[in-house]
Amino acid sequence: MNAKRLLNTFLELVAIDSPSKGEAAVAAYCQQVLKACGCTVQLDTSATLTGSDTGNLFAVLPAKGSPTRADSAGGTTNPSENISQISTFSDPFCNATLCFSAHMDCVPPCMGVEPYIRDGVIYSRGTTVLGGDDKVGIAAILELVASLAENDRPHPSITVILSVQEEVGLIGAKSMRLAPYAKAGDFCYVLDAAGQPGTVINAAPYQHSYRATYTGLAAHAGIAPECGISAIQVAARAVAALPQGRLDHITTANVGTITGGVANNIVAPQCVVTGECRSHDLDRLLAVRAQIDTILKTACPEDTSANLAPVSFAASTQEQRIQAEGAQTSQAQAEDAGPAKELAEGAQTQQAEDVGPAQEQVEWEVNYVGFYASPSSPEVILALEAAHALGLPAALERSGGGADTNVFVAQGLRAVSLGSGMDQVHTTDERLSIVDLENLARWIIEISYQFNGGEVKARARGVQKC
Repeated sequence: MNAKRLLNTFLELVAIDSPSKGEAAVAAYCQQVLKACGCTVQLDTSATLTGSDTGNLFAVLPAKGSPTRADSAGGTTNPSENISQISTFSDPFCNATLCFSAHMDCVPPCMGVEPYIRDGVIYSRGTTVLGGDDKVGIAAILELVASLAENDRPHPSITVILSVQEEVGLIGAKSMRLAPYAKAGDFCYVLDAAGQPGTVINAAPYQHSYRATYTGLAAHAGIAPECGISAIQVAARAVAALPQGRLDHITTANVGTITGGVANNIVAPQCVVTGECRSHDLDRLLAVRAQIDTILKTACPEDTSANLAPVSFAASTQEQRIQAEGAQTSQAQAEDAGPAKELAEGAQTQQAEDVGPAQEQVEWEVNYVGFYASPSSPEVILALEAAHALGLPAALERSGGGADTNVFVAQGLRAVSLGSGMDQVHTTDERLSIVDLENLARWIIEISYQFNGGEVKARARGVQKC
């Protein structure tokens, strides 16, 4: 590993603007580096679906020092002729391919990042994120490829997968067609997790999200509030009853946004509530989802006049005088109005009766499926054994968030996430230790060599487990 090159790569990457949907410049940078190392590089056509200015990036570094599947079958090893024929060495995992993945987009504010180093730690200037999420992963992968390419030591073929729009719902990964670059059973290490290098994220939750739309009836809030139906009031009943926060050690729920209303002097005709629930156990998730769904759908009372009890305030002396004068004026106006008053009151009553109760519409989306990789699974053992070989503090952890890993597992890959040294991500205080950057690159290089090194055996090393 070339530590100076690795650091320069990371600093160059974070200086490139790459918001979600704007990853093209980072993709171009990676293409140049990967091609210079002898990789075959391809951008998919997902941009037409995702709206990004580039597709997801796939690259393959051919194996070195041992026959590939294509060789043993009498085929070509020229990657430019047929990328689907590029494969791995003979290895203990039924000829599985070894993949490494990261994402190219960053959360805002990520434009104009100016990194600087203090006491071995990389920071931004405090007005933007650093962009280590996930350019630390990209930098480590580029260093992996460069190190393997310039070293004579045998290694398996390496597949690189760099996605777009991870930060806005794993959109890039969801749009991928992995074939011919990867297939079910292949190993995939996603370099996109908090925690020090050596930490393997072997479990992540299922996530479902909802959008509840409440429709009421607009009316003037001062002249005829009784003629309106407040959608915000109905939504408030639902939100107050919803389960929120940490429901148990593997399950959470949250109300994320509430939007609605037109103006202060209009009874709100519509209100939209969005939220989510997550759990590492699918049955538990479905039970919480059913509870939320019932609450959202029963918030609308049949009697639209059943408003919350008003708060009473004692009137001041001046207010009492105004109220008395108003009562006398109202009585005189009522006597003069005659049939017109009765007609107006009847029209208001009929309007409320015609509308009926407030209405709701609840829509659900399955954002991603959860995953769990057993501590005895080969992809976990390989990562932990490589960490042990380097003296890194190996550990297993559950994550409360989703990543491209969730999507890859759903597509049949043996995928886990790797702790990448990210610290205070998604904030302007984000930072990255240079030691963690170097250890991450060293770790995945060791994984690559051990992948070809024979059978991976589990050994009792006191590894912390979920």
